[in-house]
Amino acid sequence: MCILSVYTASVFAWRSKMLTTLREKAYFHIRNKIQHRELTAGNRLEELKLAKELGISRVPVREAILQLESEGILCQIPRVGTFVKVPCRDEIREWCELRSALEGFAAEKAALEATPQAIEVITSVHRRMLQLARQIRAEGLTKLEGTLMKEWQQVDLDFHMAVVHAARNQSAEKLVSNLHIMDMFFEVTPEPIPLMVSRVCREHGTVLRAIRQHDPEAARKSMVAQIMSVLELLLDDYSTGRFKANYWNNIQTYTATRK
Repeated sequence: MCILSVYTASVFAWRSKMLTTLREKAYFHIRNKIQHRELTAGNRLEELKLAKELGISRVPVREAILQLESEGILCQIPRVGTFVKVPCRDEIREWCELRSALEGFAAEKAALEATPQAIEVITSVHRRMLQLARQIRAEGLTKLEGTLMKEWQQVDLDFHMAVVHAARNQSAEKLVSNLHIMDMFFEVTPEPIPLMVSRVCREHGTVLRAIRQHDPEAARKSMVAQIMSVLELLLDDYSTGRFKANYWNNIQTYTATRK
């Protein structure tokens, strides 16, 4: 191979690696916006704006968007644009069933194999959850929003990821992390906020207790029960049509501004 060919190949490899790195940067930037509710169901993604925020070209942003489309997080509407989507009823069920299988396995494995340090991490996260719940109840809130909403969602995510991490299965950890982004599409609070936070703390406490007692069956069952309770709430709320209504209202608002 001639020197020029070697140089060209090395440059191509460098550019490919750089593009992959930038694509990942754009990918996680968009994911974080969804997780922090800066982008919600029906919001349109603007490639140029995202590229400017990151200081990169539109190519890696476009590739990141395509990846998120393939994961069911975004959807393309012909001649309109790319939007954050709301899963259909079947997708919600499939998502929760997959979560229950993966996280039930993780909780079971954590009860068998978690190190004392890993159990302490789970305990610490649950302690934070209890503290936040006390704050929410003390303020007598009727709706979770803003900073408190972000903190509550984050501590819930941290608990589940701590359990999966304790199971020491990196593949499961990655899959569960991807599934949890779907949580950010929903704001299911059919019960009073004080009751909701108390119930969630209690359910997670049951999982923690089973892991600390090294009871794999109880850990799996309590984790599955917690996730299935989320599924029940999601499907009940979905039946009202609120998810789809909010989604299409956002899209219609955007298209109206273009006329």
